[in-house]
Amino acid sequence: MKIAFVSDLHIDTEGALPLNIDTRLQYQKTLEYIEKEGYKVLILGGDLCHRHGDPDIYRWIHQQLNGRFEKVLAIPGNHDNPVMLAQAFGLSAEVHYGELYYSRVLADTRILFLDTSSGQLSSDQWSWLDAMIADSSKHVIIVMHHPPIEADSRHMEPKYQFAGMEDMRQLALRYSHKIFHVFCGHYHLDRTVVSDNLVVHISPSVFVQIHPESKEFLKGSEYYGFREINLLGNGSYSTGCITVGSLHTAP
Repeated sequence: MKIAFVSDLHIDTEGALPLNIDTRLQYQKTLEYIEKEGYKVLILGGDLCHRHGDPDIYRWIHQQLNGRFEKVLAIPGNHDNPVMLAQAFGLSAEVHYGELYYSRVLADTRILFLDTSSGQLSSDQWSWLDAMIADSSKHVIIVMHHPPIEADSRHMEPKYQFAGMEDMRQLALRYSHKIFHVFCGHYHLDRTVVSDNLVVHISPSVFVQIHPESKEFLKGSEYYGFREINLLGNGSYSTGCITVGSLHTAP
């Protein structure tokens, strides 16, 4: 099963151009590409909104899908409102005390979807995650917005990094006989990092890439894209990043 993991859209209000980039157009072009290439499942990996959660923006994002895919799943990022996002995507039943987290089975593979919109996990969400891992196979597949381990981005770390990195490391080590495969965004770059039994695939942004070697915010490569995840069954998968096009900037 081929899945398109699309992260960090940063859609603003109608007519607004964050960093002079037409994020709405880039999102639409990305959906056109994904549909043309025959992807059946779309996962939106957080930061759908540019500044903060907005019901009108979520509705617009959802309207663009227009029945193109068999299944659409979403998680919130640090610029999102989990409750508003859940309402727009029919996930309100998965909201727990203001957090949106849940599991789904795709191609006989259980995937755990986390809510790191606050930059961390609540104690309830940690408990849920622990129980789900205990009940999982050797391969634990997780979708979350923030990378759970350091990834050498000087702009994002440590100021904007996930606050629960050490907790995640300790949790993974408690299940050292299992392998954790994490798909995430937030850092606006294409990178895979490994620490013990944690394998973390960071995905590019549909908005703009961030140069990982600059402490100040600096645009990276002049492209936008997404990550393909191809579930092969029994915890196996292939993955790689796809370039959709060059940035659409206003004249």
